[in-house]
Formats: sequence, C-alpha cells, structure tokens
Amino acid sequence: MKKLLKVVFIITAIVFFVLQFFRPDRINPQIVEDETIEVATAVPADVQAVLSRSCYDCHSHKTIFPWYSNVSPFSWFLADHIEQGRKEVNFSVWNTYSAEKKIRKFEEICEQVESRAMPLPSYLWIHRNSILDGQKRKLLCDWAMAEKRNIETAVAVAIARSQIDNTDKLNLPAIPPEHKGRKLNYWLEKAALVCHLDPLRPPRRSLYSVDYPFYAALR
Repeated sequence: MKKLLKVVFIITAIVFFVLQFFRPDRINPQIVEDETIEVATAVPADVQAVLSRSCYDCHSHKTIFPWYSNVSPFSWFLADHIEQGRKEVNFSVWNTYSAEKKIRKFEEICEQVESRAMPLPSYLWIHRNSILDGQKRKLLCDWAMAEKRNIETAVAVAIARSQIDNTDKLNLPAIPPEHKGRKLNYWLEKAALVCHLDPLRPPRRSLYSVDYPFYAALR
C-alpha cells in the first residue's frame, strides 16, 4: 500500500509539474476610454469603488490577477471564469452595447446583486474584501435601476421626437385633435408604452432604434 501511495504521489507531482508549462495567457485587452461605462454613464465615486473592488476582476479589462493565476490547473479555472464574466457583462466595452442591452444589463446587475449570486461565492473565498454587505448591495441596485430609467427616458424622447414629422411616412395613426398642440408629449406617451412592452412578446425589431415604427408594436 505504501509503495502504491508513493507511486501515485510521484505521478501526481510529475503531472502537476508538467501542467505549469501550460498556462492560459494573463492578458487585459487594451481599454478604449470611449467604450467604458465611465464615459457612457454617470458613476458616482462610491459606486465606482464597489465596482472596482467587487466586479471588475471578472467583468472588465482591468482584471487584477491573483497569485494562484500562476498555478495550473487553478489558472485555467480562473481564465474560464473571467472569459465567461466578460461575455456576460463587460464594463470596459459598455458603451458598445445597444440601449436595449444596457437596460437589460442594468436590470440583471440589480437582480444578481440582490439575490447574492454575484460576486461568486467561489471568488469571495479568497477575495474577502470584495464581499458586499446590505448597504453596498442597495447602493449598486439603486444606481443600476436609476441608470436604467434614465436610458428608458432618453430612448422614449428620441423615439417621440423621431415621430413628430414622420406620422404619414410611418403609417402611424393620426394624432387626435386634442393632442395637436402637444405632439412631443403625445408621441412620448406612446414611446413610453413601447419601452415597457411585455418582454415575453418583443416586436421583431429593436424597441430602441430611434426610427422604429412603433405603431406595429401597439396594434
């Protein structure tokens, strides 16, 4: 038995040693400032501090690689987590997202933080300073939902303004007589309806394109 354990130990040690020659690249892609969330959205200092400490390692191009990122096979698990995290939401390329995607991601940020799904428990085992208490969770959620509403309002205004001079062109219903003097408000109300359509039955085209003939979604 001792001989068998010794053989197993030697083989394990050899495999572990060989694995150290095969590590994923530890690379942070170059950041384009105009694509970052800091440029696209108002990020208060307290929110920025929480994002940097608890989110950016897996959801940006500002990853701070820990010591175990140099040790295989842990380095491969870490690389996979970072890759998946950046695919889910990447604050370094936030401004490349459509308005529709930004709205969805802000909703998800709040949901994930409130449910304690994020940050990942496995991440918090080592990064204890990244743990979010109730106050920080509320801070992130309140900020995310406020920014979501800001985008929805901006989109509604953009859609509304685009309709003012295009009623006939887009085959939209005529503006009722009582609304003739307030075209923008009329279309703003209609656009707001579009922005809050049932997500389970989305229209064929994006809701958030300013030239979207939203009457099709209101029929």
